[in-house]
Amino acid sequence: MQYPLRPSWRPYELERCEEVRVKPKQAKVEVDLKLDTDRQNYDPEKPVLNLENLTLSSSRGLCVPYFAVGIRNGNQLHLSPVDSVVQLRPSINVGEEKRKQAAPSIDANTNPLQQGNAVSGDSSENLDDADPWVSLECHSIDSPLADSYQKKMVAEKNNDIQFTVKPHEYISFLCPGSSSNKKGALGPSKRDLLLLPLEERLKKWFSEGPQVNRFSALLHLAPTNSVEDVLKVLKLYAHLVQGLWVAKSSLVYIGVEASARDYILSLFAKNCVIRYDTEKRLPPLVQQILGRIAVHRPSLNDWKFKEPTDLSFIKCYPDIVKEQEQAWAGRVKQLRDSLVGAQKTKESQFMDNLIKSLNPHLLKKTVDLREVKHTPKDGIDNTVISSTTTMLNGTREDINKALLEIFHLHGARRLDAIRKDLTAATHEVQSALSEVAVNIHGVYVLKSPRNPALKELRNFIISLFRQKKANVKFRELDVRKAAQNHLKRNISDSEFKLVINEFCICTGGGVALKSGDSDQK
Repeated sequence: MQYPLRPSWRPYELERCEEVRVKPKQAKVEVDLKLDTDRQNYDPEKPVLNLENLTLSSSRGLCVPYFAVGIRNGNQLHLSPVDSVVQLRPSINVGEEKRKQAAPSIDANTNPLQQGNAVSGDSSENLDDADPWVSLECHSIDSPLADSYQKKMVAEKNNDIQFTVKPHEYISFLCPGSSSNKKGALGPSKRDLLLLPLEERLKKWFSEGPQVNRFSALLHLAPTNSVEDVLKVLKLYAHLVQGLWVAKSSLVYIGVEASARDYILSLFAKNCVIRYDTEKRLPPLVQQILGRIAVHRPSLNDWKFKEPTDLSFIKCYPDIVKEQEQAWAGRVKQLRDSLVGAQKTKESQFMDNLIKSLNPHLLKKTVDLREVKHTPKDGIDNTVISSTTTMLNGTREDINKALLEIFHLHGARRLDAIRKDLTAATHEVQSALSEVAVNIHGVYVLKSPRNPALKELRNFIISLFRQKKANVKFRELDVRKAAQNHLKRNISDSEFKLVINEFCICTGGGVALKSGDSDQK
C-alpha cells in the first residue's frame, strides 16, 4: 500500500482505523479513519463536509514482476514478491451502503488481495456485482498477530547467491553514478547541455556521458521538447538495445573497434547475456568494449548487459522497437557480407576471431538441416530429418547447447528458422531437437522452463495450444482462469507474464502462440 499524498514523516494515523474493506478480485481497498474532532482545527458547525470519518480509497499503482517486499533479519535480507500495489488517497464520495454490502468480516492478515487476482473485465458494473466488499479486522503493526505474519516472511532455508560483482559496482547499479570517483563519469553537466540545441545536446551526452541510457532519464535532458522530437534525434546518435538507448559505435570508436562494438551490441540486442568460448582469451580491446556496457561473470562464462531491460519503453513504443530490430538485422548482415571473401587482413582476422569467440554454441558448433520430410500424424506436424551426413564440428552435447541457446533467445521457433540459425550438417539434429523441445503445430518450444517453479503452469498452457487448432487465439483472462482452475491455486501476475511472454504474443487482451519465424525476435 502506498500513500502518495503523505510524506513518510507525516503518515496517516492508522491507529484511528474504524473499518477496512476490500474487493478481492479487483484489488480495491478502502480504509475509514475516525477524525480527531477534539482538535482546534475541527469545526463541528461547518456545514460543508460535516464528516466524522475520513475514507481512504485505493487506485491501482504501478507493479512490475521484480517488485518485492524485504525484511532484514540480522545480516540477512528476505524478499517476498509483490503481486499488487494500491495507492490510497482521501475520498469523500463513500456512503454507508458499502458497509451494508460488506460480507462477514475476516482477518485482515489473511490478505484477500492474494486470494483473488486483479482483472480488467469488459464490464465494470458486472464485476462490481460479482465482487462485493469484504470487511476486514485491522491489527496494529506491533500486534502479536502482525508479528507472527512478519515471521512467516522470513525463510527458514538459506539460499546462497553467488555475488559476482564488486561492492562499488553493485551500488552503481542501484544508484547509477553515485559511486563513481572518475571525473566526468556522469557526463557533461545538465546546465551546460540545456544551453545547446537538442541535436547537439544529445550528441554531446552520448559522446561524453554514460553509454547506456533509459529513455525516461533522457527526457530530463529535453524538458521543453516533445517526445516525438527526442525520439527522432535519438535515432541519429544511439541504437536501441534491450529497450535502452546505447551510444552509436561511431561516436566512441573508429575502424575495426567500432565494427567489433556493433557486433557485440547486436548480440545484446537479442539476449541480455553473451557467452564466450573459455578456450579462447578475449582480446583486451574486446574486454574494454564489454566492460563499458556489460558486467563480467567469470563463474558463468558470460557477460551480462549493464542495465535491466526497459520493459516500459518496449511496451509503449512497439513500432520503434520493431524498426530498431530490423536495423540490427541489416547491420549484422552487412558485417557478415563484408567478411565473406574478404582478404585476410589484420582487421578481418580480428573480427573473425571475435565472432568465433562469442556465443560459441550458436556460431561454431552448428548444423544445417538439409533434407526435410513432413509426416502428419494425429493433426501434428512431426518433422523427420533424412540425412546421411556425418557430424561436423561438434557432439550431441554441442547441438543440445546450441538448441538451448536458440530457444532461450527466441522462446518459440519453427524448423525452417532453426535451419537458418544452424550452419553445419548432421543427421542427429532431429533427435536432439526432440530431446529439448516440444512441437506445437510446427512451432517448437522448450520442454522444461529455466525456473522449475513455473513447470506446471507452463505445461498446462502448452497443452491448451496443442489441444486446439493452429493459429488459435485465446482471451488472456480465460487462459488465466483455466490455469487457476486446473492448478487449484491463484496465479500471480509475475509468474503468468513470465510464462506467457516466453512463447506467446499478447495483443488486445488476446494470447496467441509466437509464429517462430526466422525474423522473429
